[in-house]
Amino acid sequence: MFDELNAALFRSINEKPRWEETGAAFGRSSSETTQPVKRKMGWWLEKFDSFLNRSFYKLGANIATNTGYYIIIPILLTAICATGFQRIQYEDDPEYLFAPTNGRAKQERAVVEEFFKVNFTWDFHPARVTRNGRFARFIMVAKDNGSLLREEVWNDISTVDQMVHNVTIAEEGRKFQYKDLCAIWGEECFENQVLDIGELIPEINNNTFNLTYPFMLNPRTFESYVFPFHFGGIETSNSSTIVSVKAITLYYWIRTQDSRQDRMGSLWEKQLLADFKDLDMDNVIVTFFTSRTLETELENNTHSVIPYFGLTVAIILVFCLLTVMMGDCVRSKTLLGLAGILCAGLSCAAAFGLLIYIGVPFIGINMAAPFLML
Repeated sequence: MFDELNAALFRSINEKPRWEETGAAFGRSSSETTQPVKRKMGWWLEKFDSFLNRSFYKLGANIATNTGYYIIIPILLTAICATGFQRIQYEDDPEYLFAPTNGRAKQERAVVEEFFKVNFTWDFHPARVTRNGRFARFIMVAKDNGSLLREEVWNDISTVDQMVHNVTIAEEGRKFQYKDLCAIWGEECFENQVLDIGELIPEINNNTFNLTYPFMLNPRTFESYVFPFHFGGIETSNSSTIVSVKAITLYYWIRTQDSRQDRMGSLWEKQLLADFKDLDMDNVIVTFFTSRTLETELENNTHSVIPYFGLTVAIILVFCLLTVMMGDCVRSKTLLGLAGILCAGLSCAAAFGLLIYIGVPFIGINMAAPFLML
């Protein structure tokens, strides 16, 4: 009886499950189907691993045999490529650096420029401007936070305007002022015509003349003024006449039809920033910026980290060496870590130098590359 039970148990163990028989009837099981794929993938991984082992073995043997070449040649190549830094060209245009090449804003700007072209040499108007170009903008408020419609305050504003017109640059063997570089309206520079109401200030203070908001026609010069374009902090009476003005903004536009005009405009902006750096008027607070203000600030931010560059490199160098240092001098990899740091520095110098030789512009964020490689 026990023999029969053992025989039945042996048959049940060796007997294929019913689901396997069903699978065999319809085809191979999923495990049998994927097994060749796994075997093939494993074969390729083994081959690739073996190839890497052989390649690195040959490279190591070659380095051990020809050590001098692997030390001298990289240093010479780095020295040659690094000379490209003498031709370095900085790119600090914010639009080029941060705006997508095919962004929606650029596409819409192209449509606007197609129908509303800007002509800096004839009939210029700032409403058509779609690019920064070259310009200077001044914003002035009274030091006592009062109205600007006072003679002594308006005289300071007119003085600032005259100082802008007197900014002079020397280029091409001659001197240039705003009148030589300005955008043209008709046959004259595009001026801030709102300054003409200075001659009406006494009458305004005597209540014999009123400035109507938001638009007015000068009865003497027949110039039209759109006050919201120039004035800020406007207070009006119930009859829509201006009672007080807290701020005024003035624009000075430079021609930028070609590269020469753009270069001249850039020089004029630099000179203006230098001349007005320490400006202090008696009755008004003057703030100003130019088309180069953002570029200048980005450049200053880049230069501001240079004094800390050496210290940062030293700290990272010490940190990298400490992380590979061990108590056992035999197993310690300090020199290997130092060699790795030197390789990263040499590769950065060679790569950037070669790219600068090719003509690729340099941007400030590249200064972070050595730290990222470490």
